[in-house]
Amino acid sequence: MKKIILIVLQFVVSISLFGQTDTFTTIQFPNVYTNTITSGVWSMNFRSGFIQQSNGSLNYGMYGAKTSGFKFRWLVNDNAAIDYSTDAHQIMSLDNSGLLVVKHGIVAPAPILGDNTNYTYSKVVVRGANLPGGPDSKRDISYEFNSAGKAIIRAYRGMAWDSYLQFMTSGSSNTGGEPTVRMHISHNGNIGIGTGTAEPQSLLAVNGEITAKKVKVTLTGWPDYVFSRGFSLPSLQEVNSFIKLNHHLPGVPSAQDIEKDGLDIGEMQKIQMKKIEELTLYMIELKQENELLKQKVAALEADKLKK
Repeated sequence: MKKIILIVLQFVVSISLFGQTDTFTTIQFPNVYTNTITSGVWSMNFRSGFIQQSNGSLNYGMYGAKTSGFKFRWLVNDNAAIDYSTDAHQIMSLDNSGLLVVKHGIVAPAPILGDNTNYTYSKVVVRGANLPGGPDSKRDISYEFNSAGKAIIRAYRGMAWDSYLQFMTSGSSNTGGEPTVRMHISHNGNIGIGTGTAEPQSLLAVNGEITAKKVKVTLTGWPDYVFSRGFSLPSLQEVNSFIKLNHHLPGVPSAQDIEKDGLDIGEMQKIQMKKIEELTLYMIELKQENELLKQKVAALEADKLKK
């Protein structure tokens, strides 16, 4: 404890003297190195702090003029003295605005954010500038695997208050290239899956096959009105005439319309159900006509037997 206090006092005295350095102690760490610890102030590059030197060098202290902003730097060189004129050996810095810069990022097995002992709100912020707009303003959260691919969550701004979100993954044949956009969420909430960076034109646009065990479509106007007494069922002769003229059923989109506008599954289900109910009415009519014919044939047969 006395030695630590002595070190601190020596540092305070040394930095008060312009351009002074002092090697004041040598500490032996068992089975490691012999370390010389030096404190000092250097006017040439506005630097002050501690230097710990053995086979390599470690420096931590202030850097820069007070009038132009300064920062606290950590510099390391494994094999020789440190180059103080650049940031080449800088591994971390904290400037006078509170910005912390770490050379290769912060690595931890399981970093924890927030507090699970209370309900205090917390968040992680990735900031971006106002310009440029569009995809060039991208900010990424990137998951990168050694000798393998990447998975990226990307956000970027539009040209106003609009913002966009993308989910990207690497394919098995992507050997180090940019991951592919698999899902794109537009500023208006439209979601595109398999559409790349193209803006989805509906709330959900899927460019590819969808596999599901169950799909539920909510509809109104289900065509049970076909069975109401006020429904006017077209005659088969009218249906036949329409088919000959238009080459599709009445009330059903043509092939050209489907190819142009696509197929509305819910609306088509309603159309098909209407046709099924109309067919049922036709079958009932035919059944009734068939029963009348049977009765007439039976009556004719009975008359023949009487004669």
